[in-house]
Amino acid sequence: MSPCPFCNTMIPVTELDCSQCKNAIPYCIVTGGHMTLQDWSYCPTCRFPALFDSFKQYLEKNTACPMCDQEIVPSAVEIADDPRAMLKAAVSNGDEKEDGQDGKGGAGNGAGAGAGAGGV
Repeated sequence: MSPCPFCNTMIPVTELDCSQCKNAIPYCIVTGGHMTLQDWSYCPTCRFPALFDSFKQYLEKNTACPMCDQEIVPSAVEIADDPRAMLKAAVSNGDEKEDGQDGKGGAGNGAGAGAGAGGV
């Protein structure tokens, strides 16, 4: 069990939809489990979310991102400075209009709740 990143309700790590707040939760590209705010990181290339500890362990044995297959230098993976902003960007998928933008070329890349954040 781990907390939903939206409402902090404890849910099984394999649940990608919170039964309490009904939000779709982004998944980790390494484990497939839902993301948590306290362990949020991402691939520096494709920007898909990954649980920091799991991603670091994965990179001890593998050199490429499991999502984009690009070489990753382990030191480039860091805990997100603002995981709530990354959560918002991941679930908005670039469809929300901000500052007069039309939503095109936004934060997401069309991959739904698992999509990475566009910027940090």
